[in-house]
Parts: sequence; C-alpha cells; structure tokens
Amino acid sequence: MTGVVFLLSRSKLSITAFMLIILVTPLIGPLAGAGSNTQARASPDFSVTSFTLDGAGSVQSGTDILVENATHTVRIVVSNTGSASGTVVVSLFHQGSSSSGKSLVSSLEIGPIGAATSSSPVLIQWTATPGNGQSIFAEVFSVDDVNPGNDERRINFDVRTPVYLVGTVLDNSIPGPEAGQSEARIANTIQTFNATVINEGVRDITANFELLFTEVADPSNTKTFYSGDQLIEPGSLLIPPIASNLSTTFNAGLLSGAWQ
Repeated sequence: MTGVVFLLSRSKLSITAFMLIILVTPLIGPLAGAGSNTQARASPDFSVTSFTLDGAGSVQSGTDILVENATHTVRIVVSNTGSASGTVVVSLFHQGSSSSGKSLVSSLEIGPIGAATSSSPVLIQWTATPGNGQSIFAEVFSVDDVNPGNDERRINFDVRTPVYLVGTVLDNSIPGPEAGQSEARIANTIQTFNATVINEGVRDITANFELLFTEVADPSNTKTFYSGDQLIEPGSLLIPPIASNLSTTFNAGLLSGAWQ
C-alpha cells in the first residue's frame, strides 16, 4: 500500500506542476509580445526627396524636360521620416525608351541617416546621349524600410537633335515716343541702350545686341552699332538660367534728322 500511495502522490504532483505551467505561460506571452512590437515600430522610412540635374544644360519647357548631350551631375537627396536611423543603398538607373529595360548607372550605400533627417546630396556623374522619350530613376533600398512605396523618383526627358537652343529677349531700354507723339526723340550725345536676355535652351549661346538705324530721307544710309559678343550660359534643373545684360553705346550726334 505504501508504494501505491507514493505513485498516487507523484501523479498529483505532476498534474499540479503541469497546471502551473499552463497558468504561467499566458502571463509571460503578452509581455514578450509587447516588447517585440515596440522594437518593430522603431524603423527607418527612406524616400528620395530631391532629384535634379546640374553641371550641364537642362531645362523644363512646359511639361517637357530637355537635356543636353553631355555629362551631367545627378543630385539625389534622401530623407528618413521614420523613427530609427539606418543605412540605405542609393541607385541611379537609366531607361533609353519606354519599351526598354532599366540599366544600372551607379549604386552606393550611405548613412546612417538619423530619424527625421536628410542626407547630404549624393552626386553621380551620368552622360546623356541623343534620343527622345528617355528616363532616369533614383531609387533607395533598405531591408529595414517600413514604406517601400516612396522609394523611387524619375525624370522623363528628351535629348533632341538638333540641339534645343532658345535665346529670349526679356526687356530693353530703347526709348519710345512720349505721350501724344509719333516719334521718339534722343539727344545728340553719347547714348547707351541695354537689352536683357536669357538662355532658355540647353547649350551655351552667343548674344550680340545690334542697333540698326536707317535714315528716313535716304533708306540706303544706315548705321549699325553692336554690343559685342557675350556668352550666355544655360541653366539646369537645379539652378535656373540667369538673365544677362547687353549694352550698346553709340554717338547719337552722327544721327541728325529722322531715323528708324
């Protein structure tokens, strides 16, 4: 009987221990789970917040982007709007047409980028070649990124043949007639007229402000004055073109009478 009592007692002890394990385990489980969720929420969220070109001519005209057949500096800025810092791979891809695949131009890892901060600009050299309907892509990748939906930006562009050249006269100081007059009048002294011009194309152009006067009484008598050639540089998607001033100086004493 002693042996039987011992076996029964051991069985009760085992059952009690098993019940304790069942009761204790659910209490531990939620605590471990809560810690895991807290850690998962602290993740980076990378995105491309700036994607531009510099170093050669590029311009947006209406909805079209025109790019010079030259080597450009691609400028990419990556931001981290997540709650944790991290490293990220930045890649530049090129697509020659809508029907072709993307090819990798360059790729590099940067960081760590802190939470709620942005990287310094990533600069990549890239050479554009002639052809319309092209695209370049800036992409970021990180295994820790919680939002892959904002990891890419693209620029659609044309490299046109012939080259896209546009010079525009914005303003000039050539005098007009006074109110109630049909003709403009200038003093018979040294005069300087100005013209403001801008290069809205993708390649350097040369500008020259020309003043052509024709005598009304004798149309064969003309006088021409020039500002001289001035190189006007284009802008880029990063830095818009800057207007330039051209000045032409002449002796109005040589133009007595009526001229047009």
